Amino acid sequence: MEAELEKRVRDLQRGWEAKVEASVEREEAAFAELVRAHHPTMVRLAHSFVSSSSVANEVVQETWLVADGPAVLATVMAGSSKATSGM
Repeated sequence: MEAELEKRVRDLQRGWEAKVEASVEREEAAFAELVRAHHPTMVRLAHSFVSSSSVANEVVQETWLVADGPAVLATVMAGSSKATSGM
């Protein structure tokens, strides 16, 4: 009986861990899409305040870091840098 209870607890724990992991992945995907959609516009806006494209890009990257942290940003910036490099 005790072994059965322990098994059920482990199964529940695995289920919750899977749900938490899936939730985090969805959240990261949503944030990544937000960055992809708005990063180029934000860089153009920042560039209207500073004379350097690289400084404008750094300002926006710092903004994203404050918003979510480096985990998602590092992944997204590889694709976004192509969109903003033509400035």
